[in-house]
Amino acid sequence: MTSDLWCAENVSMVRVFEDVVVLDLAADRYECLVDAAAGIDPRPDGRLEVDDAGLADALVAAGLASHSAPARRAVVPPPRREIQPDPAPGVGAGLRAGLVLAAATAAFHSYSLSSLSAPLAPTAGAAAPDEARLSRLIGAARLVAPFIPFEGECLHRAYGLRRLLHHEGFAPVWVFGVRTWPFAAHCWIQIGDLVVGDVLDRVRGYTPIRAV
Repeated sequence: MTSDLWCAENVSMVRVFEDVVVLDLAADRYECLVDAAAGIDPRPDGRLEVDDAGLADALVAAGLASHSAPARRAVVPPPRREIQPDPAPGVGAGLRAGLVLAAATAAFHSYSLSSLSAPLAPTAGAAAPDEARLSRLIGAARLVAPFIPFEGECLHRAYGLRRLLHHEGFAPVWVFGVRTWPFAAHCWIQIGDLVVGDVLDRVRGYTPIRAV
């Protein structure tokens, strides 16, 4: 068993039943290694347990793994709750959200996924988020969503929400999840076990592969 092996810096892996799904942020690409769970056991912190030295060498040669540990990775708890958006957040809150989301849209279309998912600066709001204020922010984001160009896909929506919440002093975690047969990918925002701006029943259908 090879235990000194890690996912490469921009690579994440997760076991989904008997398969291993790979996310390469630098290439903005997912791959599914069918039946690979028999030989590769990915861990949430990026460590890989591989039972064959030849397979380990192949993963390193493909740029998917490294013998050097990457920077510490976020580990998100299972989602258990969701926040309901405030139906009347107010015009002022909507205008403030619109400005941040418009700037986020410009960045989204200018940078790679690897750059967009870079860690955010620490905030003071990580310990006990104000859920009433979160509800107003989500309501404000929903209010202005029809006016944000190209808004709609989960990647764009989650990135903008991450920027908005961080701007307002929260510590959002951007979670990427996958499922197989048929393959699908989704991403959403969590603060602790609280799903923010998405539906709990939907995100529970995906296995997290990376959290930033």
